[in-house]
Amino acid sequence: GIRFTISGLQKDMGISDELYALYKDNDLRKSYFVKYSESGGYVEYVKGGAVADFSRTSLSANFLFRTAEAYLNLAEATAYQGKEDDARKALNDLRVKRLATGQYTNSEESGADLIELIREERERELCLEGHRWFDLRRYMVCEKQPYTKTIRKSYTTFEYVSWTNVPVQTVVYQLEENDAAYTLPIPKEVLEYNTGMKNNERGVRPVVETINY
Repeated sequence: GIRFTISGLQKDMGISDELYALYKDNDLRKSYFVKYSESGGYVEYVKGGAVADFSRTSLSANFLFRTAEAYLNLAEATAYQGKEDDARKALNDLRVKRLATGQYTNSEESGADLIELIREERERELCLEGHRWFDLRRYMVCEKQPYTKTIRKSYTTFEYVSWTNVPVQTVVYQLEENDAAYTLPIPKEVLEYNTGMKNNERGVRPVVETINY
């Protein structure tokens, strides 16, 4: 949900086009959660404050406990249990506060479609609060509806030439389905205090594509 480049500009840590596209035009979060500039793109993910106030403080780097997560947790758990009325109610109780009143309709999805909507709603609501990586790992081992995908991320370096950041090279990394890198490495201090403990083997991540400019 986030793109990485090295240019020294705000957009280096802006949200991706893919994430921004998840917010439909009737979704109030498209304005309240994202600050946009013509030069920087979707430059920052924020919560709180007036839309016109571009000095709004970013909260995306903070770990928060929010009521919205509780509604989404309830929706996900009850959907897995087959209690779809409870799942839809929890989901709609949140969505009615996030979508434009005149364009809002309750979710009527069921089965796999309901679970997919709940997962998308988690991505929209909780993005860049530290949930997505763990959500993907949880979906991967979900007995009710397992989810796997190949994730590709690009990393671009720039050269500063005549007051302009000129792209030099883009390299692409790929996270395969059931990849060993879904398991995080054990912290260094844990290994130091547990003599002989083995780290989680992840291997060096290979570059799958290189683009030179």
